[in-house]
Amino acid sequence: MKAFENFLLSPYFNQSTKLVRLFKLIEPYHPGFESDRIKKEKIYKLLHGGKADYNDATMRELISDLFKQARIFIAHEQLRKDNLEASMLRYQWLHARQLAKLSEAEIEQHRALVDNHPVHDHHYYHHRRQQDIKKFEFVTEQSQGSEDKLMQQFDFFATVHSLNREYLINCLTIHIYLLTLSNIYKFTLDQPMLKQIETLALLYINRGDIVLDLYFNIFKLAQTREEAFFFELKKRLFQKDRRVPLVLMHEAGINLENFCLGKIRLGEDKFTHEVMEIYRFEADNNLLTHNNSLSYILYCNIAARGAQTGEIAWTDTFIEQNKKLLPEEYRDDVYAYAKAHVLFGGGNYKEALKLSLSCNIPFFVVKILLRNLVARIQYELDMLDELQILLRSMQHHLKDEKLTEDRRQHLQTFITMMRQLCELKGNYNRPKLEELSNKLEMHKGFADKKWFREKLMEIQKR
Repeated sequence: MKAFENFLLSPYFNQSTKLVRLFKLIEPYHPGFESDRIKKEKIYKLLHGGKADYNDATMRELISDLFKQARIFIAHEQLRKDNLEASMLRYQWLHARQLAKLSEAEIEQHRALVDNHPVHDHHYYHHRRQQDIKKFEFVTEQSQGSEDKLMQQFDFFATVHSLNREYLINCLTIHIYLLTLSNIYKFTLDQPMLKQIETLALLYINRGDIVLDLYFNIFKLAQTREEAFFFELKKRLFQKDRRVPLVLMHEAGINLENFCLGKIRLGEDKFTHEVMEIYRFEADNNLLTHNNSLSYILYCNIAARGAQTGEIAWTDTFIEQNKKLLPEEYRDDVYAYAKAHVLFGGGNYKEALKLSLSCNIPFFVVKILLRNLVARIQYELDMLDELQILLRSMQHHLKDEKLTEDRRQHLQTFITMMRQLCELKGNYNRPKLEELSNKLEMHKGFADKKWFREKLMEIQKR
């Protein structure tokens, strides 16, 4: 706001004193601008000393002019921060005026800026292509029809490669998004197009360009769901190469998380430790937050997985330090949910139960996960009568249309297994224990398998 005020005060950008006065009248009400004191009629009187009758057309025009200045200011601010774009615009201005030496110096300055650009993102490749095109334009004019001189001074193949890389990043970005959607909504993409993208990508990957390598690995992971691409992507992400844009690191982390969570739902326990390693990396490198806020679902997932893997100290520190980043309307309840998991993982069952029962999170899936936690706590505290009542109430969730088929199957398995476990705990029977153990191992998509396995082993030892 201070910079915008300075912008308005500059006669180069603005010569209207009324615009400056309008800005100063409304500026104290930033950012919401919600007050009866800044209604148009009141502002108009202040601008005209209270003497003139209100003229809506004049007031609207003044507001429109201020808005136009704000738009120019925003573009100016962005350009001030973008040395590459500013250099290219300077070159175009000089070239249009046929200032050959100055335009040549500027295009060389632009090349140096591109070469030193720390992040090899789409912006980088766009300007590398722009650099090649403008260099070609300049050299062509200076060669004056001499093809030999042109070929000596200009690298045509570099231009093609820059164009290909820019195109690849755009194609991979959009197809990663589409592949993710296709995995959720079960539709098929154009396979020949995917093959063409992959054929072009193979010319550039594993040749020292970490950004393209990351994009390609995310693309292949979304396309094939193969572990080899998961581990390759994880390895490349953990290199923490400074050329990688933050948004791409964030994208890679999300894809790694989702792959692990999918594997965990299929009962592959090793990916619980994998996802915790990814969470820790993201936390250490500020990749979990967006606009200084943290997804409550992500927060809950980290707490649940941390308790599951026994990483209690790290998880407890994480939920305490990041509580303030949660949406305010859910903060206390989500914190209680996460803390309950940590207390449960640490064996403090009574406090875990107290916090679990205090949660009031309105989201359906979270409610089911919370009841799942309460059921396990009640089992640990030998509250078997209360547990049977809870299991009967959980049975009603199976009829809910909001429940996806895989979650419905998981919930049914949990209820059935928990009832049989309670029966076994109260009346030990070796054949029934072996039968239940065999049933447990048969369920491939059962995320609570590890906990049930431990409880069966405890009964057997006792």
